[in-house]
Amino acid sequence: MSTPDYYVWGHQNDRLESQRLTHQHFLCKNLFNTLLQPSVTSDLESRTLAGPIRIADVACGNGIWAHEVANSEFAEKHNLEVTAFDLTDELFPPKDERCENVSYTMWDMYGAPAEKYQGVFDIVNVRLIFGAVKSNNPRPVLENLLKLLKPNGWLQWCEFDFDNPVAPEGSAYNMVGEMFKIARGGHGNGWVPQLGQIFQEAGMNEIEFASRMPKNEMMRYWKDNWYIGLGNLVRVVKNEQVDQLWDACEVERSEKGMRGAWRTVMAVGKKS
Repeated sequence: MSTPDYYVWGHQNDRLESQRLTHQHFLCKNLFNTLLQPSVTSDLESRTLAGPIRIADVACGNGIWAHEVANSEFAEKHNLEVTAFDLTDELFPPKDERCENVSYTMWDMYGAPAEKYQGVFDIVNVRLIFGAVKSNNPRPVLENLLKLLKPNGWLQWCEFDFDNPVAPEGSAYNMVGEMFKIARGGHGNGWVPQLGQIFQEAGMNEIEFASRMPKNEMMRYWKDNWYIGLGNLVRVVKNEQVDQLWDACEVERSEKGMRGAWRTVMAVGKKS
């Protein structure tokens, strides 16, 4: 399946992107100190469940989160089955390197999931899909994610808040959000800080919302990852206005270092 026009990064068939996603995964894991939020695991462990715990990893990329959770301490205590979904299979791991309890399949989250996947998962994990959310509105995606879940199943959703940089006044990095908007008309990440409220509007309960900045001693590694990701955006989009904004960021980076930083949010909620 080819990458659709709404995806802000466009088509990327690049194994270096897999390396960036792996780097990004461990940064997020370090920031929240877990793969699965404690409220999710404690609730499931309090129930008497028939059969395995089924987990969906949506927009799985190279499958690093799915692989880790399938080999986690939680998996050692429970029988887990993980289904990893992505729009394309370009970054799926080779078949001989996959965990026995992880399967991979292609799915466009703007379409309803296949009937065999509806209402069957105890947990849905989705992470960093802001580049694929159309028109500043994640609700159509949320509706399809909820279709995957069993009643009382859990959704955990992690995103970067690129519309609200933490940067000095006048820094070129304050304009990074504009780069996304120019790259794809109508794109916006203004919904990210509202994700907990959006969960509530969708009828979910037991909602938790956290917004975190990296610790100072981890900031260099986050900036490395953001820099590579933003550079990929510029390379793929090839837009004159985006190039100009990025050139200003590059000048600032060479003179003062990368001064932009962004919060990462985590929203967790239970399907009613």
